Amino acid sequence: MRYYQRKYGDQRDVIERMHCFFSLGTQTGEAGNFGLWDQTAALLFVHKHIGSFGGDLTKVTVLGDSAGGASAHALSLSHYSYFYFQQTIQSSGSLYNPWSHSLKTIEQSKNVSQQLGCYIPASVQQTKDCLKKVNNSQIWNVLKGFGVQRNSTEMFFWTPIMDQDFFVNQNISQLTKISPIGNTMYSSTKGDGLISSKFFSGLAVFSFANLRKVICGHGVSRCDIWGHDFDGGDICQQPTRKALFKTKQINIC
Repeated sequence: MRYYQRKYGDQRDVIERMHCFFSLGTQTGEAGNFGLWDQTAALLFVHKHIGSFGGDLTKVTVLGDSAGGASAHALSLSHYSYFYFQQTIQSSGSLYNPWSHSLKTIEQSKNVSQQLGCYIPASVQQTKDCLKKVNNSQIWNVLKGFGVQRNSTEMFFWTPIMDQDFFVNQNISQLTKISPIGNTMYSSTKGDGLISSKFFSGLAVFSFANLRKVICGHGVSRCDIWGHDFDGGDICQQPTRKALFKTKQINIC
């Protein structure tokens, strides 16, 4: 937190660095998804105290962009969290994106534990206790060796996992069907996918010139992405409608 303290600490926001999503498996007591549990705790706090600030606990919206959009989707599928809000805004991300969750997190967690001299296969608790005693700088030095995976839709090493607790061991489609969160707004942003384009295009250098080649050769417009409105009209003929309001969750892609 030393980096954030001076620049952002006085803004009175809660800043969370989402990097190493630790998990030792869905069959253990350390399944992971700690970021989602933290967000659920924040929603519970809002639910309990929003009235004290003039808010309405029956009109709470969860909004997220990119990984945040995937989090908003995830929170709407868990019985631990979806009772605390009524609608979501998912911008440029959802659990339908293959980068948003992966069981690879389990193997990477074991890898990090081994490099830090803490992995004890027979005891999850001992592994966890050992990691808690490791100096932050040692952990960071190990994590610096993890970046993103090129040419893979599962490009990130550290993501939530579909476990048997937070997600009650059901798949995304099943959970979406039974979720009580009906009102969802989907949106996209200008430049969606530009960062990941480097990893799928074989670019050696991430320069503006090379980026232009990617855009001209593989890019699509917002109109191409969204296609036609669900009501049958062309969204490109409705410039004021930069996002769609729907009363149920839909896998747009």
